[in-house]
Amino acid sequence: FSRLMDTAKEAGTSAEHISADTGPSSEDPGVQKRDIRIVSCPAPVSEVEYTASQILKLVREDGKRFRDIAVLTTDLESYHSLLRSVFSDAGIPAFIDYKEEISGNPLVRFVLAALEVSSNGMLYEHMFNYLKCGLALITPDECALLENYCLEFNIKGRSRWESAFTANREIREGIYAWDLDRINDIRVRAGTGISDFYGRTHSGERPAALFCRSLKSLMASLNVQSRIDLMAESFEKSGDLTGALQYSQIYEQIVELIDKIELIMGNQKLAVKDFENIMSGGIDEIKIGTIPPSVDTLIAGDLSRTRLGSISHLFILGVNEGRIPSSGSGSVLFTQRERSALRKDYEIAPTVQENIYIQRYYLHLAFEKPEETLYLIYSGTSASGEQTGPSVILDDLEELLPERVLNIKNITADTASGQWRHNSVLNTAKVMRKSALEGVISENDLLAFFAAEEPELIRKLAYSACYTNRQTPLDGSVALDLYGDKLKGSVSRFETYYACPYRHFLNYGMHLEKRREYK
Repeated sequence: FSRLMDTAKEAGTSAEHISADTGPSSEDPGVQKRDIRIVSCPAPVSEVEYTASQILKLVREDGKRFRDIAVLTTDLESYHSLLRSVFSDAGIPAFIDYKEEISGNPLVRFVLAALEVSSNGMLYEHMFNYLKCGLALITPDECALLENYCLEFNIKGRSRWESAFTANREIREGIYAWDLDRINDIRVRAGTGISDFYGRTHSGERPAALFCRSLKSLMASLNVQSRIDLMAESFEKSGDLTGALQYSQIYEQIVELIDKIELIMGNQKLAVKDFENIMSGGIDEIKIGTIPPSVDTLIAGDLSRTRLGSISHLFILGVNEGRIPSSGSGSVLFTQRERSALRKDYEIAPTVQENIYIQRYYLHLAFEKPEETLYLIYSGTSASGEQTGPSVILDDLEELLPERVLNIKNITADTASGQWRHNSVLNTAKVMRKSALEGVISENDLLAFFAAEEPELIRKLAYSACYTNRQTPLDGSVALDLYGDKLKGSVSRFETYYACPYRHFLNYGMHLEKRREYK
């Protein structure tokens, strides 16, 4: 308000403060009513489960579309994983307006693991962190085979990795020698790119530009961009559009970060560990945004950031003390008097009090958004189990909506409100069974309905109903390959068979053994 007054004074205009009237009456013509449901839930997960159950009810019973409904919260960081999990289980198509971190992306892990190899040496742990990212020129099975060999013969260091592997096992009954030709072929492909990268970057301080160019050269030598694009295509084909969007953007984001570091730091010399920390810090700031995958999609987002179109129902989660309005951290460097003095010459962040007013403004916008019903949902405990109370905003609804007549209803959502998530099929079967027994509907009618609408479900039900767990013996030719035409062995072997035939099969047929490690 004070900033608005200052702006008006500078412009040579006047501004007045207009006081609010006593509010509308339900008898006034044209006054709009607002249906509000204040819902108390046991915990945050119950808030989301209650919300999901009400959304499904609105869609199935009231004919609403998912796009007519929205979910907002001031703490999307805490709620986004719950929303994604519960809505996915409930079959609710939802767009979560949350920029995902990329720390788990294969390309991010690949870049950081390559720098770890350069920083710490081509040791077992760091090399296989790099190889397991999935972007080296070996398959996961080949990586596992190579890892077993390296553990058994203590392979570590650049000299060992760049020399042919020659160590092998002593052959005896049940123990097979390593196929060294295959292992060395895997070794050569595993070392492609990373060996040269290590040679250029591992020792002493090097210019930041050299690290940047070496990283881009490593990615080019392994054709990383095309392989990430293929991963994005596979996500799109499987219907995971969020994953497809993340993977389609990640390569450009990483290259852009490398280019920025090269531009800013240029020839400034750094140790590889320092460059690794700079890359890690830059990656932490990268957030990948997405877009709604379809038209009929529910929007879930942040109260102050997400912009909504026309909706009929709005659910606001986490209406708890300390969250709405958020208390914030306040200033730790300047007192209120110092902030007021600084504001005359500088643009500074809002104070705690100003933040509260800003949040109330966003709340007012959100509360006015739904055309039918507003749900304000809070929980009795936090995610960590601590007791928490409802927000003071719930006592100020008339002040936030001065032009509407409020129809407020308090609801207590019990712990069973989300049981649909786990027992919906069981409950449906129970109701159908009861209806058939009471003659409301015949079993044949039910079967005919599902055969027409859900043929795959009927096939699975029929298979499950007729399934019996019969044990079938091994095929004769397989048994001959595993055990030979003459069965021979020690007393302990036959005791193992008597105690557990499957253990005998694993030990003496498949020859499974613990991973060997160098001692």
